Amino acid sequence: MILNLKDFGTFLSTRDLGEIIRNKITTGIKEGNIVTVDFTDITQMTHSCADEVFAKLVIEFGLPNFKKFVKMKNADETTATIIKYAIARSLQNQNGHSVTS
Repeated sequence: MILNLKDFGTFLSTRDLGEIIRNKITTGIKEGNIVTVDFTDITQMTHSCADEVFAKLVIEFGLPNFKKFVKMKNADETTATIIKYAIARSLQNQNGHSVTS
């Protein structure tokens, strides 16, 4: 399953939008699909949107299953960094550690 994020706009900025995107990915995973998230034409994704989509998916499904079922393509370096940071922060908070420790 391919999820083209440009269908939601080119600037992905809110938690509400992130929830919509996350729900689509969750549905795909629960149907047994590998979900490819395509960032073509995305100019920016905010930390709050990335947290709402990707960090919450990692918490819900676990990092191994997230890596197995969610693939990302065409994310620029800035967006990829924001997503990695959101996931790392969420995992550290879940384990009771801060990002800076």
